[in-house]
Amino acid sequence: NFPAVVFKTGGKRIAKHEGYLSISALQQKVGMLLSGSSFSDSSSVKSITSMKSVNQKELYSMGEHLLFYFVIDKCGICNQMTPIVNSVATSFHNVKFEQILSNGSHNLHTSFGVNEFPAIVFVHDGKVVGRHTGFLNKSNLKHRLKQFAISNKKTLGYTTSGKVSYLKADDKDPEKGRKIKDKNSSSQDKT
Repeated sequence: NFPAVVFKTGGKRIAKHEGYLSISALQQKVGMLLSGSSFSDSSSVKSITSMKSVNQKELYSMGEHLLFYFVIDKCGICNQMTPIVNSVATSFHNVKFEQILSNGSHNLHTSFGVNEFPAIVFVHDGKVVGRHTGFLNKSNLKHRLKQFAISNKKTLGYTTSGKVSYLKADDKDPEKGRKIKDKNSSSQDKT
């Protein structure tokens, strides 16, 4: 996550801070470093999992490339795909990756128009630029992530494998709580 500050003494790494760091907090940490005190890693980067809902400004502040992976409990397809997503997504250093369990305690999935699981949502500069629902094999996921993170492709489109799971009927309304507009959409219509 950027910006990031790494604190070192000689060649030894002491701690790292990710996200916004005020001047006074930076001065305090440098003072601790110079006095020989130790301190732990810190972060001011928000996590989407701690939010009840999300807006475009908050997404923008989280980073340039965001990848959200939505899963539900007792989903066989999610269980097959999770190790693939975890291994591939974390290999792209410029992509902030979060896995979100959609279990009824929040409506984050509806903020992104997700009602089929597993689902991967690609967000660039605070705007949804692509989404995939259902199973995605490792090579196809790598290809889509390269398009997203390396080539900075501005739209990835919406794809599905057809193999999906659903939330129970009362939680399936895709428009309930939807907040984020798709980058290439002038309305909040389902795509």
